[in-house]
Amino acid sequence: MKSRMLWYKAWLDTRWRFLIGLVVLALAAAGCVLAYPRVMQVIAAVGNSDEAVSAIAGSSPVARENIALTLHAAATYRGYIWSQLFHNELPQLWCLFAIVIGSGGILSQASRGEGLFTLSLPISRQQLVMSRVGIALIELLALAMVPALLLPLLSPAVHQTYSLRDAAVHALFLFGGGTVFFSAAFALATVFEQFWLPPLIMLAIAAVITFARAVAPDLARYSVAPILSAEGYFRGSGWPWPGLLAMLALSAGFLALAMRNVTRRDF
Repeated sequence: MKSRMLWYKAWLDTRWRFLIGLVVLALAAAGCVLAYPRVMQVIAAVGNSDEAVSAIAGSSPVARENIALTLHAAATYRGYIWSQLFHNELPQLWCLFAIVIGSGGILSQASRGEGLFTLSLPISRQQLVMSRVGIALIELLALAMVPALLLPLLSPAVHQTYSLRDAAVHALFLFGGGTVFFSAAFALATVFEQFWLPPLIMLAIAAVITFARAVAPDLARYSVAPILSAEGYFRGSGWPWPGLLAMLALSAGFLALAMRNVTRRDF
């Protein structure tokens, strides 16, 4: 009974963040599919030569790389979906909502007097943390799976098909690799009382990574990006298991740190 109450309380605390994220990500997936005919018309009009890429992107090496990737990958419907959705839009949106869901929580609520009743219950703080982490991970898995599974359902609308296997693989790698963003934000939320500080710190870190990629595009292969997009699986060069396991281990470390912070803190 106590356990169900904890899980229900964790759901109430994060439900609107989760539901808004679910709508946004689902719309992103649907928009990507429905835009396919128009994108193909544009690609057919401009071509995919180096001159066309330079004319569109200008002098930015990152923009040229992204546009070239899109033009070449979009030769197939599977490549179009990967380059537009799993390589770019979906990881960015998903990680943003992972950070938002991981922020706030026990310390932020206690500082405002909202979580004192929960802390006064005859439950361990380990149970409290585990219920919040459990609900959040279920929500994040749904945020990865639902938009991905929309692809096989919606693709016939543009006279295409998309593999259910591809959708599931990309969703699972997005979830597995991206949990590090949630767990890092969750750990920060056990250090800072202000709700806005953890997402601000995480976004600053993301900005630094983005800047580093802009300065040195080759650094992208050493980041979490190829794991989130399952690039190796898409290109047929192998599944990025080592990187995924490293991200899961790092996530577990952040969650262990969060557990330690909560159990030792005097509320």
